[in-house]
Amino acid sequence: MILPWWGKPFAIVVNGVAIGVLFVIGHDACHRCYSPSRAVDGLIGRICFLPSLWSFSTWRVAHNYFHHGFTNVKGMDHAWQPISYKDYQDAGWWSRLFQRHSKTWLGIASHWAIQVWWECGVLPRPDAKHFLLKRRFEYFWETVVLIIFAVLKVLVIVRLTSGEFTSLGTFGPIVAVLIYWGIPFWIYCF
Repeated sequence: MILPWWGKPFAIVVNGVAIGVLFVIGHDACHRCYSPSRAVDGLIGRICFLPSLWSFSTWRVAHNYFHHGFTNVKGMDHAWQPISYKDYQDAGWWSRLFQRHSKTWLGIASHWAIQVWWECGVLPRPDAKHFLLKRRFEYFWETVVLIIFAVLKVLVIVRLTSGEFTSLGTFGPIVAVLIYWGIPFWIYCF
């Protein structure tokens, strides 16, 4: 890589924050804040959502309809659902542990990565599918572009770090992707 070893941790943090800033710009574009044209805001949002691996159409449905329409309503809002003490007690040990963890300042990133990004962005909610069917062509191509973007990002990271983790053998590329994509993504989730 171009940076010396001591500059890489700083660059990794900056990369994570940049993903978050681009996500905020994409969020605002989804609310149609930048242009009177829906197409221009859609293009801005789609480009800005690429690094955070969000599909613009799944975000539009999950955020605009479910989150803004049903903020903190159990079973509807994906962002932060309240849980009753009885539901907590009835949950399995893993679910209780995750609930406790997601209420900590470090657990916020885990909550976002698992319950928001993965469960609503990567795997659209079952009740969101009828919204996405209306725009299935758009959703399909956004998903294809996101997959291509993710694969290219992994290939670029592996290529640029090919000599950096040689002592780890076949695990070197995996470690490189975790360091140069996993950590920035976690910072974005935070």
